[in-house]
Amino acid sequence: MKYFVLSIRIIIFLGILYTVYKIPYTRAFAFSSNPCVNVVHTANCGFDSNNNGLYCGNNTQCGMSNGDPNVVYTCHITGSGGNGQGTTVGSNSCLPEGCLINFTQGGSVPDACSASVTPIFSPTPTLSPTLTPSPKPTATNTPSPTLSPSPTPSNTPTPTPQDTLINMTIGLDGLGSAGDSLNRNGGNKNPRHPSRSVIVTVLNSVNQSVAQGSGTIQYQTTTGLFTGTVTVGNQLTTGSYFLKISSPGFLPLSIPQPFTIQAGSTFSVSTVFLVNGNINSDTQFDIQDYNELISCYLNQANTPSCLAPITTNSAGADINDDGAVNEFDYNLFVRELSAQ
Repeated sequence: MKYFVLSIRIIIFLGILYTVYKIPYTRAFAFSSNPCVNVVHTANCGFDSNNNGLYCGNNTQCGMSNGDPNVVYTCHITGSGGNGQGTTVGSNSCLPEGCLINFTQGGSVPDACSASVTPIFSPTPTLSPTLTPSPKPTATNTPSPTLSPSPTPSNTPTPTPQDTLINMTIGLDGLGSAGDSLNRNGGNKNPRHPSRSVIVTVLNSVNQSVAQGSGTIQYQTTTGLFTGTVTVGNQLTTGSYFLKISSPGFLPLSIPQPFTIQAGSTFSVSTVFLVNGNINSDTQFDIQDYNELISCYLNQANTPSCLAPITTNSAGADINDDGAVNEFDYNLFVRELSAQ
């Protein structure tokens, strides 16, 4: 009874010490019939071959099952009695679960064998949180809008007025099919000067010239008439006008009726006839023209006395333009004169 009470006091005292100082404790396992109680996978730890006692042979392993995962253990195997009494035959520090010890202390056959596992408390490390650096925002360059230059206003060019054109068909008396003032049939079908110059004058209502143009008319063998187009410029405005047409060797013709002419367009004039015999081209049909005709009559056409010789550009006194000054020219002259 005395020893029992003493044992209780010792146990209480050790418990107080452990509580205050947290002294590592040792749990011992006495091997009676099986020395491997609570020991994970032991080898060469057990009864001898004659079952006379316990021994700890080579490569004895010990370890705790169901250990505390927060504790590191030291494993001990101690032989007592016989040749190995009081001898620690092996120890090792190991992790809690599956903790094993291997040693080669050999040969002794102790009377008893015990295994113990001593926990070694280690402070649980406080894991510091790993700071994951936040990615720095990448500056995005926002393109500034490109300012388009304001269009420079351009001066709209004032359209240039188009030219006004006068298209004509003219019968020249004595030539082609024009006939004469008394009869519009007949004439020289092969004039020596098929290209003739012409002047067109545009007159307003008070007989003032507002535009004028010159050009060329060409003999047409199919009709026996002369045709051509004359430009009278671009200053003419749309309106009502009179026309005056003249050609060297012929009396100028003032058309008595007015025409509505559209500016910038082509205006066509119906067929008109010019009176032949104005040999000196003074716009009058008189005695001077007669004298020029007589000065060149018959053989005198090739003499200095001829006042209106035939040239490349002019028929002269040869008013029917057949290459000779003769009775045909004289008769034409008289017929044209009688109609005035």
